[in-house]
Amino acid sequence: MSHMYPHRMAPGRSAEMIDQLKQDFEQLAHDVNMYKMQRDDYERKLQAQLTELANIQQTLYELERNQGKIKQSYEEEIMKLRRERDLPISAQSSSSSTTPPTPGGPPLSSGSTTNNNNNNNNNNNSSSSSSNPYRA
Repeated sequence: MSHMYPHRMAPGRSAEMIDQLKQDFEQLAHDVNMYKMQRDDYERKLQAQLTELANIQQTLYELERNQGKIKQSYEEEIMKLRRERDLPISAQSSSSSTTPPTPGGPPLSSGSTTNNNNNNNNNNNSSSSSSNPYRA
């Protein structure tokens, strides 16, 4: 068996190599511990970010749901107002005593009162060259 290890080390040299191996092992063990701590820190940060992302997604879902409810209620209110707006027009079409409403004002009844009001408005607005036709 002596032919497998033809050269022998001096006893002092082998002690130095063992010491060097111990130092290398201790350095590697220290590095491993440091990397484990970094990994654990990154895992905690990742978990915190995932939790925050889940909270943001939940909040977004709730906001979308609330926006949908508000939109639906606004659409229902608009439809209600349109029905209310259209009701007087259909009632007026069967009656000949009133005329359709003017933009920006209440429905006008037929008769001489309308002409007098229009003449008064024209007299009041004649002093300005850029008068609003819907201004009372």
